[in-house]
Amino acid sequence: MSKCFTRRKGAIETTACADGGGAHITAYYDGEEVGSLSLDPDRGALVVGMIHVDDAAKRKGVGTALYEAAVDLGCKTKLAIRSDNTRSPFAEAFWMKQERKGRATCRKGSAQGVVYYPPEYDRLTPEQKAALPRASRWPCMQYEISAPCATKSLEGLKKRRKRR
Repeated sequence: MSKCFTRRKGAIETTACADGGGAHITAYYDGEEVGSLSLDPDRGALVVGMIHVDDAAKRKGVGTALYEAAVDLGCKTKLAIRSDNTRSPFAEAFWMKQERKGRATCRKGSAQGVVYYPPEYDRLTPEQKAALPRASRWPCMQYEISAPCATKSLEGLKKRRKRR
């Protein structure tokens, strides 16, 4: 039996449906489907498998809304949320930001994370590429949000004021 949960944040609505194993989350922006995220069960956690956001919906909070819906689902199911060990520079930037904010921890293993460059990476400008992490291997095998019920938001870092 599948259970579905819907949450709304501004113009973004997410629907998360969980069955006995994993879960699938779909994002809608102004009623139009613009993204999805899959979660796979793994030893007491839900692992973010694939996440996709349409190009036209990027930089509008859709990816963050998908991850927040995953965290809500982790809270409801009492399971930690983990990154996959294979991540794109987009996902790595997101998880690194969550670690800096103290929302996620780096789970180091005997191996490092595997880098995946999706096709849309090649369409970025040099400036956009420079803003993303780049490596031959990611330093963390996985990241984990181990207390999903304590995590209310995954929104970005606030800009620090310059010291004078």
